[in-house]
Amino acid sequence: MSMAVGLIGGRRRPSGHLVGHMAARARVEAFVPDYRLTPEHPFPAAVEDVRASYFGLIERGYSKIAVTGASAGGNLALGLLVFRRTGPEAKWRR
Repeated sequence: MSMAVGLIGGRRRPSGHLVGHMAARARVEAFVPDYRLTPEHPFPAAVEDVRASYFGLIERGYSKIAVTGASAGGNLALGLLVFRRTGPEAKWRR
């Protein structure tokens, strides 16, 4: 299975349109997770939400996942990739 994942902004509505277009062009499914925002939910709430979304996709059988983001979502996307590379769940260390 293939999937495009959008982590853009903090709410699904504005970013969903862009991710939908990207997924349609790439002919893959799209998933735009909602994550908790500050200041109502302090760090690391958003990081935990993004990780949970990612691992939820893995549990559902998705193996090819593109991660993208802009602004705060870009930071979360990069953080997820670093975690996958170096964290306790890392599967592709050098």
